[in-house]
Amino acid sequence: MAKKYEINTWFERDRSFVELTKNGKSILEFWDNDVTELIEAGFINPKNYLRSMIDYARYLGLIDRISREI
Repeated sequence: MAKKYEINTWFERDRSFVELTKNGKSILEFWDNDVTELIEAGFINPKNYLRSMIDYARYLGLIDRISREI
């Protein structure tokens, strides 16, 4: 089965959620202040959540750095 990365986001009032999944399984997720802090630090790009979360997961060693498949 090929890797299929997806992003899930949810924003409402003072709540926020961003999650990276692969084949339906969570790889990385952030809530509330963590989302805000990661955006401000430049780790998450709100214009491209998918690419930036994949890059951050690679940086953390959670997914293979060599694979370029999305």
